[in-house]
Amino acid sequence: MGSTIEEIMRKRQREAAEAYESMWAGGQGSHHPDYDPEAPPGPGVVKADRPTEELYGAIVRNDVHQGDWLRLGFILSIFYLAVWLGIGGAWWKVIGLW
Repeated sequence: MGSTIEEIMRKRQREAAEAYESMWAGGQGSHHPDYDPEAPPGPGVVKADRPTEELYGAIVRNDVHQGDWLRLGFILSIFYLAVWLGIGGAWWKVIGLW
């Protein structure tokens, strides 16, 4: 055969990464399934930035499981709520709003 499994996998990963980057077109494109680069400006145009595309791609490729993402979001929402109520409530008390 001549090729090891590791070489084949590295080649496939490299090809997938190159295809992904070529679709992004140096910041000009999008991986969103509804993206149309020829669409005229207006409310129907899908807007997305690179971090959004990376997260979307990670969820689609199952690198980030949606359940893990939702669980982390819930935990962070509880944390932010506690900070807002704790520190924010104390600050409101100091400035006389509460």
